[in-house]
Parts: sequence; C-alpha cells; structure tokens
Amino acid sequence: MTSALLSLLEEKRVTSDTISKPSLVTSKFKSINDFPDELLLKILSHFRPEELCLVIAQVCERWNALARDVTLWKSLSYRCDKYSEFSKDVQVLAEAPALHSFIIDNRDDAFQLLELLFDSCGCLKKLNLRFCSLSEDSTGLLASIVAFYPNLEELTLKGCFPLTEAGYSLIPRLKKLSVLDLSHSEELSGKAVRLIAESCQHLKKLNLDDVRKISDDDVVHIIKKLGSQLITLILDGEDLTDVAFSNLSNCVRLQELEVSFCDQMTNKGLLKGIGSLQQLHSLHLKKGHNLTARGLSMFLHRPAMACMVCLNLSECSSLDDYGLERIANRYWLLCTSAFSSAIPQAIESGAVQQGV
Repeated sequence: MTSALLSLLEEKRVTSDTISKPSLVTSKFKSINDFPDELLLKILSHFRPEELCLVIAQVCERWNALARDVTLWKSLSYRCDKYSEFSKDVQVLAEAPALHSFIIDNRDDAFQLLELLFDSCGCLKKLNLRFCSLSEDSTGLLASIVAFYPNLEELTLKGCFPLTEAGYSLIPRLKKLSVLDLSHSEELSGKAVRLIAESCQHLKKLNLDDVRKISDDDVVHIIKKLGSQLITLILDGEDLTDVAFSNLSNCVRLQELEVSFCDQMTNKGLLKGIGSLQQLHSLHLKKGHNLTARGLSMFLHRPAMACMVCLNLSECSSLDDYGLERIANRYWLLCTSAFSSAIPQAIESGAVQQGV
C-alpha cells in the first residue's frame, strides 16, 4: 500500500510546492503525517475519487477519515463508462459522501449505479447520463433524482431510455437547473418542454437536438420564457419554420446556436431572427437548403456578426463559390481588423519586442 501511495504522489507531483508556505513545511514538519488536516486535504484534492477510495483511504485511520471528508468530495467528479469495472464503481459510489458531478456513459446498469449514489452521496450539482438504460421504472428513477438532488444545476439525459411523458414532467421540479440536455429524447413532447421553460427559470443552456415533437409554437414559448437569458440553444429544425426562427432575435444574450435539419429556414428567418444577435459567436446550420448564397452573404456582412468565431454550414446546398468567396473575404477583413487593433495595444503594453 505504501508503494502504491508513493506512486500516486509521484504521479501527481505532490510536493511542498503544493502548500502555500513551503519553508514553514520543511522546517516544522519532518514527514507528511505531521501536516495538519487542512494541508493534507489540500494535497488530497489533487486525487481522483477512485484513488481516494481504493488507495488513500487504506493507508491508516486518519487518512481514511480525511479521504471521506465531505468538503473534499464536493469538488470532485466521477465518471462511469462502458469500460469501467462495475466492482470498482460500486466501491467508489458506496463510499462517496458527496460529488460535484457524476457522469454515466453508455451503461445498461445506470439505475443500479444511481441507487448506490442515492444511498451515500448527499450532495450533487451535475448529473450527466448519456445513452443509458434507466430500467423499466424510469419515472420512479427520475422521481428519486429529483427527491435526492433538488438543487441540481445541470442535468443531461441524452439518448436515455425508456423515458415517458410522466418522467419528463418531473424535471420542472428542479428549479435551479441552468444546463439541460434532453437531446435524442424520442418521447419528449412540446408540452413537457413548455412546462420546463415555465418552471426552470435559471436555464441558460438548452439542448433539444433530435427532439422531433417540437413545433413553432413550442419554440416561441421557450423564447418568451427564457430568451432573455439563454446563451446556448440547440434545436432540431425538421418541423420548424421561419415563425420560430424569426423569434430567435429575442434571445439577446445567445452565444451559441445550432439547428439541425433546418430545411424550412429561408433568408427571412436567417436575417430577421439570427442576423440581429449581437453576442453570437458560434453558429451551426445543417441542411439549410432554402438559404441562398446571397442571403448567407448578407447575413455574414451584418455588423452583429463581427463576434462570430465558429461557423458550420454543413449541407447548405445553395452555397456556391461566390458565397464562399464573400464569406472568406468578410472574415479576412474581420481578422485583419482585429490583428491591426491588437498590435498598438501589444506595443503599448510592451508585449511586442524587437526582433519578434
């Protein structure tokens, strides 16, 4: 056990530099066991949950107690994927007094892992479940999540199954959610999304990709309730028209927008809805077949688009060489302007030196 601990310490490079006053450490303490608890907790904060449970906690009674300190665990994250050993996951989760975030990827036993978490972990801020089986009683499982972690700030249920309308109707009880990812949720209805928008008033990031039961009216309702605060919005545009897209202009703080299958978006929806977003820096429009090269060029030459740093126009088939040339010229001018304005500032600050 000692060799395993030393190996971990070497891997983490935990030395006296970890402590704020190394001279005091070297003069007053002869070994690491002489450190007060607060200094040892500072060192232990560099370790992963499995290292704390399977190695650190086995050293001695004192280290066992420190490895279970709730204040230490409140900043930790733990992840289970399809390559994780179930026995190790069981041991870690059974001993975790708290977690900042818990991630489960592509597991058929997600419900068992969550039940272990409920039994031991009294505090959780982020729960990310991706393409997991939630057992036949998925509604009961979601009810437990809401009951045990009512102050959850981030929830991902990406591609999880089976989920029903009754399960989705429990999400509005999580009043402090700021990030919600319900992408690839086949049974999610517009009605459930509306209830979420009405109740989760702190939402800033919302992912509804591949959610195909959302209508124009649903999107308009989401924007009415959350538009002033959303910074990320991801939609499946298969059944959406310019009615929904034009309303995006009310998302005044939006920084990232992604719309897949936006076949029914026209230049009107693009220019009226997205073209006025002053803070937008990332835009992904997939299959915008009705967007013309001229419309895209007009859109990108608007002053509001000066903040754009990421642009993905995959399968926008109307985009021709002329449109691409205008886009390239636009961003060349923006880059040149940004570089030119940065040089005087760099010179003034002394960052640019002769010969560099």
